[in-house]
Amino acid sequence: MSTRFATTLMEHETPTATRAAETDDLLAVRCRSGDKTAFDAIVSRYQERLMRFSTRVLGSQAEGEDAAQEALIRAYRAMQNYRTEGLLQSWLYRITLNECRRRIRRRKLMLPFDALRRQDPRPGPEEQAVAADRAHDVRDAVAALPDHYRIVMVMFYFENMSVDEISRTAGISVSAVKVRLHRARERLRHGLAEGQER
Repeated sequence: MSTRFATTLMEHETPTATRAAETDDLLAVRCRSGDKTAFDAIVSRYQERLMRFSTRVLGSQAEGEDAAQEALIRAYRAMQNYRTEGLLQSWLYRITLNECRRRIRRRKLMLPFDALRRQDPRPGPEEQAVAADRAHDVRDAVAALPDHYRIVMVMFYFENMSVDEISRTAGISVSAVKVRLHRARERLRHGLAEGQER
């Protein structure tokens, strides 16, 4: 098991995470009973995260914000269907992911991955040029990934979701998540290696 994966699992099993899940479920119960302030609290807890996630998947901040807003509206309307099992976060991400998929199908967008930029705060001019070329290559390689690979990459590397959480959110098995992550990494490596040879 990789250090990154083990660390992510430990983070999601902390008492703080358990308390957050319990709070989520209490808010969901209140929301189902007609308490609109409870849903406002859910929005306050998740809106920024869902907008960031949608923006990364869709490659557009404006569309990401719209997708997150639409997902929250859908969640509010479907709250009676949510079973209080401490999985509100996964449920909300799944609704948001479905909204993103709907938009991707509609316009066949390929994601420009600005988030993969190099983060050295003081590179020299030559390093900047090399880093810019490399970042461009990485963005192009990720943008070329099929949607189902790109989405799991966003969830794992940018949303810091565990494999189990991705499985619940995307509605696929844990083994399918692992396979998609592995194949996405292989495609990236292959795409970047081809770019260097040209």
